[in-house]
Amino acid sequence: MKKIKYVYLLSAPHSGSTLIAALLGCHKDISTVGEFGTDFPKYLLCSCGKEFANCNFWREIKEIAHKKGINVEIGNLGINLGLRSNVSLWYELYFHLFPIKFIDKIRDKFFNIFLPKFHNHSTEAIEKSLKIIDIILDKDNSRVFLDTTKNPFQVRFLSKHPRVDLKIIYLIRDGRAVTWSLINKEKWSLKKSVDTWLWSNRNIERVCSNYITDKNCVLMLRLEDLCNHLEEKITQLLDFIGVSSNIDIKSTKESGLHIIGNSMRLKFNGKIRRPDESWKENLTKEQILYFEKRAGWLNRRYGYE
Repeated sequence: MKKIKYVYLLSAPHSGSTLIAALLGCHKDISTVGEFGTDFPKYLLCSCGKEFANCNFWREIKEIAHKKGINVEIGNLGINLGLRSNVSLWYELYFHLFPIKFIDKIRDKFFNIFLPKFHNHSTEAIEKSLKIIDIILDKDNSRVFLDTTKNPFQVRFLSKHPRVDLKIIYLIRDGRAVTWSLINKEKWSLKKSVDTWLWSNRNIERVCSNYITDKNCVLMLRLEDLCNHLEEKITQLLDFIGVSSNIDIKSTKESGLHIIGNSMRLKFNGKIRRPDESWKENLTKEQILYFEKRAGWLNRRYGYE
């Protein structure tokens, strides 16, 4: 049974996951499509500059998959597992990540015995995702797959699969910077922005604690450290992944990347700017105080004073 070297990136939204995909995707041994599990409008632009629906890469993946009997629809791969809006309490319970591993185990046994349809669905989604990854790796002639979907629920199921040799990049960004980015770009409320950063990191910590038995398979990386010490941190990432340190960082178009993600997939030119600290000028004192009361304790634990 051929194993897949699978690197999964976990982070809160607006923490730099697309940047990581653009950087590491330049390595000859690493394949990535960015947010592999995320649904997206197929008439958006791929990082290659063409619409996803007309991108030669994605059309070829779809054609090969169909020949193998795998249903692939560009923009809706149907492989992402996790919570959705307007679902049943059973659905929420099945995907909830408990802070105590023992409770997770009891829940999993209960569902496997009494409600196997949930387990069957998750198994089918993971199997389909691995078949598509096999196609991408073969097409690129590479040996590592990088997934920046940043969904902690997916890691729970990937970690159990016998074909998956899993490593986790845990990308962290100052919660105040994330809060401002979500308010400014997504037009979210202060409460929703802070709660999203807090919820994301809590669930990432839980899935890493409960499902990643070898802690050497988790690398914590702060976005600010990456931007300020690029060469050092890129070397650290490549060493962690297990590939050579030889990498030629280019724009996504020059690298032939086909990334699903935010607008950086179209803008990346191979250059890294200093960390965006515009939150310092734009968040009010009241907003910063609210963040400190809700999430400051966790932000400080990550080294942000």
